[in-house]
Amino acid sequence: AVTMQQMVVDRVRAAIEGADWDGALALLDESDDADRDPALLELRAQAAYGAGDFEGCVSAWEARHALLRDAGDRAGAAHAAAMVAMFLVIDAGLMSLVRGWLRRAEQFLEAEEGPTDAVIAAVRGYERFFCGDLETARAQSDRAVVLGGRFGVLAAEVIGRTARARLTIVAGRVDEGLEQL
Repeated sequence: AVTMQQMVVDRVRAAIEGADWDGALALLDESDDADRDPALLELRAQAAYGAGDFEGCVSAWEARHALLRDAGDRAGAAHAAAMVAMFLVIDAGLMSLVRGWLRRAEQFLEAEEGPTDAVIAAVRGYERFFCGDLETARAQSDRAVVLGGRFGVLAAEVIGRTARARLTIVAGRVDEGLEQL
């Protein structure tokens, strides 16, 4: 039997897949569990970002992190923290906040590498690029591409490749970097 919560998740996912961001947010606003369910918080983050609500997106990832942390889900808490860092580096460029959320994500990582490591590497690559540490930026971008490919994290792989292309441009190989982009 399909639960009420699963029905909400399915309806919200369908709205997001159809790029109906406002419709997805309206469905979430109608749900009593939207702020207490990790799956619904992740969907809220996606819908908010699609609707252009950066702060709503980040707030949903932060709430998801807190919920999973409190529930003892270390892997989930790490992933949510890494996603906060990713959106901060992409849309806000607030490096001290990015570094803080990266540290928080790393505190919750498990010993074995996984998809969250790919996201962290992608964010760390850009954070180091923006701070002028090009050597570490290249290493982390390469790691994001490898781990993103290994674990099926397309966003980390794309962000890693984009950072590598920008590093190539900064190194003076403009045509090569533009081709990579």
